[in-house]
Amino acid sequence: MSQITAAQAVPVDCLPGFRLRKDAADALNRASAAFGKRLLVTGTWRSLETQERIFRERYHQGNLTHRLGYTTDVRYWKGSPWTRRQGTAPAAVPGTSNHGGGCAIDVKTRREKGDPGYDTHVIFSSFNDADRIAFLKAAKPHGWADDEGRSVLECWHLTYYPERDTHAISANNGQANSTKTPAPPKPMTSKNAAASPATPAPVAVPINKTANNGQAKSSTAPIRRTTVRSGSTGTDAKYAQQRLNAHGAKLKVDAKFGANSVLATKAFQRKHGLTPDGIIGTSTWKKLG
Repeated sequence: MSQITAAQAVPVDCLPGFRLRKDAADALNRASAAFGKRLLVTGTWRSLETQERIFRERYHQGNLTHRLGYTTDVRYWKGSPWTRRQGTAPAAVPGTSNHGGGCAIDVKTRREKGDPGYDTHVIFSSFNDADRIAFLKAAKPHGWADDEGRSVLECWHLTYYPERDTHAISANNGQANSTKTPAPPKPMTSKNAAASPATPAPVAVPINKTANNGQAKSSTAPIRRTTVRSGSTGTDAKYAQQRLNAHGAKLKVDAKFGANSVLATKAFQRKHGLTPDGIIGTSTWKKLG
């Protein structure tokens, strides 16, 4: 996720005191007006320094999954594994966060006295919160959605997708904003992925040239691949295992993307200079071929 500076983050009219990327701020203002209420939030744009502070508070350096008090959530940062402490929420590796890109917000899950608009502004108490459902319905045509939040079981986390913002596209002669919000590099456990699967992100991957009477075909045909992560099953999971094996892995090709497949993916990503999150998205598919 491309990060923005403080100078590039603009004030959000519907969230006094908070800032976002300009297109995300404009879209959130429209969505809030359509919803008819304002949200109580805990975070919007975050500087790199803030991202690092939050990450260090929640993750400790080293693979500590075998130790008491730690989860199985391991991220790679500055060339080392970092393990999340139990009782803390997941956080993106500094420099990859959608918050750093100014296109994500975290809505409060409980009210506190002293909050601005304490009695009138909205919180998200759960995924089934009536106000949350109503806001997402109003925000959908403005490009705000909960895909990322659902993928990591965070009911409070919303992300802006400019390619879905019908109002901005209409105002731009039918063309979507060139800045797209990518899927976050957040590795998940098999349990979490099964409980709340992420919305697949279609990826165009060229098919390798095959022999045709001894001659390579003159062109390649694109095929649509979905994002594959821990817990994924089916055709794309199977193909991912086959491609990983072609690059030296020794996986059982069973169309079930489990722990061994994730480890093989991370090794492949490290070898090719990619973020080792164990998730096969656009960049990893392209390298796999």
